[in-house]
Amino acid sequence: MQKFTDPSQAETRNEVVMETTADEVTDLNTFLDLDDQAVAHHVSAHSTACWAVAVGGTRRAYLANGGQLNSPAEYPRYMDWVNHQDITLLDHIFRLGARTVIRVMRFPRDRGGTYTSVAAEALTRLISSPSRRELHARYNMSVSVVAHTAPGECRVPPLVIDHNARSAPPSAAPRRLIYLLRGDWVDAGVEEARMGFSLGKTLGREPTKRELITGYYGLDIPPLAVYIGSGRPRTGNLLPPFIRGNEDLYWSQTPLLMLNGQDWRRIIFDHLWSRRTQGARGYNLPEGDRRHLVNSVLAERGHILGIGRRHKHGFWIADTTPGRRDGWP
Repeated sequence: MQKFTDPSQAETRNEVVMETTADEVTDLNTFLDLDDQAVAHHVSAHSTACWAVAVGGTRRAYLANGGQLNSPAEYPRYMDWVNHQDITLLDHIFRLGARTVIRVMRFPRDRGGTYTSVAAEALTRLISSPSRRELHARYNMSVSVVAHTAPGECRVPPLVIDHNARSAPPSAAPRRLIYLLRGDWVDAGVEEARMGFSLGKTLGREPTKRELITGYYGLDIPPLAVYIGSGRPRTGNLLPPFIRGNEDLYWSQTPLLMLNGQDWRRIIFDHLWSRRTQGARGYNLPEGDRRHLVNSVLAERGHILGIGRRHKHGFWIADTTPGRRDGWP
């Protein structure tokens, strides 16, 4: 990657980046400075695979942004805020080059009857509100809802929004968005087994993986490449069925609705380059490199991803200080 030392060259940075080959690796600082179009160029050049985004921590994010949840009367405002922030998040991901995105949506039934009722009413808005439809149309995307065996109170809108219906089939759409509804009624292993048995019965033979994917999602989608969650590092039944296995996992300790452009660029840079380690590596390191490795290992001692504390309001908060003994907050 060309190094820019002359300020007069800065305006040409993105043009030079756009001319780089797919296997050329930039340094992180340069990548963080790229505009959305240049980042999207790299994402498209390296991968057309699928991303899954499981947005959690919405109440924490809402409260941290000055919202109030002191009574059920405030829930609709909270849901409207989540809808707006979620649209902004999806718009950002697609602008940065994503082609197929699964928006994993967890329907909660463990937060009381009032919350469940409001969440059920909000589902339609979260999938097919006018602002959502504007996002879908802006990217000319194929949009579908997958909610197998969802309980009745979810009232999932029985729709498949396909803005490409008159010009191209969903498989040829430039961008695809799948809303995948999950909840405590889903047992991932049983769900996949039932799907395989049912499809195999229909076909009269063992279904192929591609047939399982198409049968489940209603269209052929690529393997899962990136899964992004937040809060406690756990997947439960949130991982999309049939396409997982080789994805890069990311857990933000900040609710995803609060991530900014730099955060998403860091995730993309790690996925495209930092995670591509070498299996056959040499160990005859120069002394400087060896010392750097030793210091890095020592600095990470006691840093275990997934350890945290329970906040007094019931939220899980990550402990980012290795070996910390004092209680907080």
